[in-house]
Amino acid sequence: MQTKDYITISISIIALFFSFGSLLFTFLNFRRNTTKLKVEQINFAPNPFGVRITPNKLFLDQKQSPDLWTVVPIVYLIIYLKIFNLSHTGITISNFIINDEFLVSRINSKEIKEELSLTFLASDRCYTKELEKYSHAVPMSASSLNTGDFNFINIGDRIEPKSSAEGIIVVLGNWNLYNSIKDGENKLTIVTPDKKFNTNIEIDKTVIPNLSKDKLKSE
Repeated sequence: MQTKDYITISISIIALFFSFGSLLFTFLNFRRNTTKLKVEQINFAPNPFGVRITPNKLFLDQKQSPDLWTVVPIVYLIIYLKIFNLSHTGITISNFIINDEFLVSRINSKEIKEELSLTFLASDRCYTKELEKYSHAVPMSASSLNTGDFNFINIGDRIEPKSSAEGIIVVLGNWNLYNSIKDGENKLTIVTPDKKFNTNIEIDKTVIPNLSKDKLKSE
C-alpha cells in the first residue's frame, strides 16, 4: 500500500473512534438523565394510644349515613408509600393510576385539613391476614386520621435527585374508586412528566354491607 492509503486508513480509524466515543457519551448521558424510581409500601398496626389508623386500606366515611353506602358511598383510599428517586434529576409526581382504571389527580386526591372519621369492615381475607400478622384482628370499626399524624404525598410534589418522599396518599372517591380496587394485590402506576412506573401494592378493601333500615335500627 502506498503512503496515502495508510493515511486514509488512519483517518477512518480516528473517525470511527470519535464516532464510538460520541455514541458512548450519548448513551451514558441518556442513562444519567433517565428517571428511576423505587417504591416501598409501609404497613403497621394502629396504636390505640396514638395514631388510630392502619394504612393501605379502602375505608368508608364514618360520618356518612349507612343508608347511603349502597347508593352513593363516600370512600377513602389511604396508602402509605416511600418513593425513592434514584435519578440524577428531580422528578414531579403528575398523578397515580390504580389498576389501569382509576386516575388519581389533584381533583380527587385529598389534602387533609381536619380530622377524617373512617369506618372499615374487614373481609374474611383481611381478617385472617391480620390475625396471622398481628396475632389479633385489628379493631377498625372506627378510625381517625389527623393532619399531624403523618407526612402526606400530594400530586405535584417534587422529589429531588437521590432522595425520597415518604407519607400517606389519600384518595377520595365513590363507586368508581370502590370498583377499581381489588381486595389484595393492586397495580399502582406512578406517572411523571417523562415516564410511568408500575408497582404492586396490597390494599385491604372494606366491605359495604347491604343493611336494611330495620336491621340498622335494631342494632
